[in-house]
Amino acid sequence: MISVAVICDSLLLKKTLERMLKARLSPINRCDLIVGDRPLKVDKPLLIIGDHLKKPFSRDQLFSVIGRFDKLNAVKASAIEMSGGETSRHIEDKISDLAKRYAKELLELLRQS
Repeated sequence: MISVAVICDSLLLKKTLERMLKARLSPINRCDLIVGDRPLKVDKPLLIIGDHLKKPFSRDQLFSVIGRFDKLNAVKASAIEMSGGETSRHIEDKISDLAKRYAKELLELLRQS
């Protein structure tokens, strides 16, 4: 199960997310994903409420988006593994492009529902 850290300026949103994600909460240094309400400079995947998931959202929608982020991370890890462990800039750029495209497609899907 993917572990999540919550970083929000909005106290109401932070408390809501913490209640929804209670079983998955983890400190920021040990989490797999960060959920926040603004862009952050972090070295972990960041799900931004308002960008990747529009408000208002349900618990099911939140878990669906988190699951998709988890799958994306698995693809990234296997791409690095297939490259022989090399983390060259070229591979990272390709993975970054894939992640951006995936996030864009995910947004489109959520807007349609």
